[in-house]
Amino acid sequence: MNGVEVVVHCAGVAGGQASVEEYNEINVLGSKRVARFASDNGVRRFVFISSIKAMGEISGDGLSSVKGGVSLYGQSKLDAEEGLLANMSGEMDVVIIRPPVVYGPGVGGTLRQLEMAIRRGVWLPFGSISNSRDMVSLRNLCDFVFVVASASIGAGQRFYVSDKETVSISGLIRRVSCVLGRQPRLINISPAFLKAVFCLLRRESIWFSLGEDLTVDIGKSISTFGWEPMQSFDEGLKEWLLR
Repeated sequence: MNGVEVVVHCAGVAGGQASVEEYNEINVLGSKRVARFASDNGVRRFVFISSIKAMGEISGDGLSSVKGGVSLYGQSKLDAEEGLLANMSGEMDVVIIRPPVVYGPGVGGTLRQLEMAIRRGVWLPFGSISNSRDMVSLRNLCDFVFVVASASIGAGQRFYVSDKETVSISGLIRRVSCVLGRQPRLINISPAFLKAVFCLLRRESIWFSLGEDLTVDIGKSISTFGWEPMQSFDEGLKEWLLR
């Protein structure tokens, strides 16, 4: 890190297959080791890419109201945040960024599975779900990270980032289908019944990712850094799907 002024740390383990020990070793202790090494080598700012899941799986108002529990992954991100902020030295400041679901070229996980299902014309049982979820395009996230990394304000604080537009899972499927030039294939099934099925199949994480509310308030990010999303949600979808 000789000559390095800013470190953006976004490495970590995600997904439901990791153990508590792996989450702790990589996401918590690993992040603290990188930060300590950065501080020892004169880095002035450490930008930690956390996750909206550090505040829980379900949001009430997008700020701090959490109605769902924190997953192992979310807990590891929260523990890393707390450890980094507690050990922030006078020489190096720490800034936390909590993005929601990130989409764009190369996206994986549940979004990738959803995209492939739509491309194949699979009927999806989410027509009756009118939840509210925030997302952020890869381009908007990178732009915000650059702004935070270049600034000298915001030390010791947490910031949320999004496209500034909420969408339901049914709305997302319709808009993805439109970009792909396909008819949305949605079946109306009771959300309560769907949730019960996902839980019965031990796929709660997929339900949380698709069926529940999870929104963020980016007002603080806008007022602190003067930042606005450079890319609209529809533009982000096209960059993701028509790559």
